[in-house]
Amino acid sequence: MIYILDAGKPLIIDFSMLQVPVNNIEFKQKFSTNEQCLQFLTELRNKYRPFLCLNCEGKKAYKAYIVRNHNFECSGCHRQESILSGTIFQKSRIPLKSWLEAIWRITEQPILRKAINAYQLQKKYHIRSYKTAWVWQNNIRRIMIHPELDRFSGTVVSDRREIIVPGIRKNDTQKESNVLITVVLEITGNKAKKIRIGIMNDRSRDTMHNFSRNCVIYGHSISDYHVGKPLESVIIDLNKWIKKFPPKSYSLRRLQPYFDEYAFRYNNQNERDRGRLFDKLLKNAVQTEPVTYRDIIKN
Repeated sequence: MIYILDAGKPLIIDFSMLQVPVNNIEFKQKFSTNEQCLQFLTELRNKYRPFLCLNCEGKKAYKAYIVRNHNFECSGCHRQESILSGTIFQKSRIPLKSWLEAIWRITEQPILRKAINAYQLQKKYHIRSYKTAWVWQNNIRRIMIHPELDRFSGTVVSDRREIIVPGIRKNDTQKESNVLITVVLEITGNKAKKIRIGIMNDRSRDTMHNFSRNCVIYGHSISDYHVGKPLESVIIDLNKWIKKFPPKSYSLRRLQPYFDEYAFRYNNQNERDRGRLFDKLLKNAVQTEPVTYRDIIKN
């Protein structure tokens, strides 16, 4: 239970009532206004990322209404913090209703069907600047794989592969590049149940092992090489994905979110519960810091 103050009256949030929609009708009823979206995200943040005052480390807060924004106010030192602070929605000019609708649409697009497209986001949600839509696309991809929450267990193997990715230009003449990646797989039977893909800057085993260790729960062991059929099956599917949805990026440094989207769709290709998938994405969203255009270009 989380106690906050709402319009001068004590309010108890019961997390058992935090239900996600399971179909389009429920989604439209539950998130028809930005206010409904904000209330839902407030409860979701309290569940997965409880308030902690950065000034006095107090854990009790009130809900204060200031100007147009909704804020938490520490009951100890009265420091105020936006409800959306520290989430992927922080300082975003895109309405929350559009955010949740775009995330909901991801749950109806299975693997190798349709990737996120910045131009389509711009057109559908009437965004003036393509740059804004492109940054939004990158932030949506960031919540698909959370480095800390999406760790593997069980039988985990890893190996390196070199793949050809079109659209990455080092100069005016080169139209494709060989990209060295590490693929980490959680194996069930003779198939890859879950995967993670990381871009490698060099061919050293230490670089590959560092990425692999960050994909599993702490203390879990990993086997490398001799992966065999499960890896080859993943590489075939990945090459199909790249041909069908080329990244249209001119820098290797900006390819990681693209591979994260593929890994997310592969890992959830057999998921039929849209509500569970939607909840997972929003869980990552309230625990992921946003990136700006400058951050993407700089890093």
